[in-house]
Parts: sequence; C-alpha cells; structure tokens
Amino acid sequence: MNEGACSVAEVMECTGAGTRCGSCQPTIAKLVGAGEPVAAPRRLTMAPVSSAA
Repeated sequence: MNEGACSVAEVMECTGAGTRCGSCQPTIAKLVGAGEPVAAPRRLTMAPVSSAA
C-alpha cells in the first residue's frame, strides 16, 4: 500500500499475500478499504519431484 497498491488484487500481486490459502484476504480487504476480497489467481509453488526410486 505504501507503494501505491489500492486493491486486494494489487496487494496480492505486489506482496504474494493471500495467494496461498487465501485466509488473509479479508484482512487485506479491510486494510485497503474494500468490501470483500476479490478472486485473483493463486500462485502455487511446485515441490521438486525426484525421479530416483
């Protein structure tokens, strides 16, 4: 928000907050003054998979 993010989606994009489980999206919405969190693409991190058995 200090860098100009004005919406939940912008805060999520800039910080990664709310992109995992989404449980903090209502808090982000309160911080930016939005009524409800918005659906935004979730950023998932893939764990490495070993091919050795």
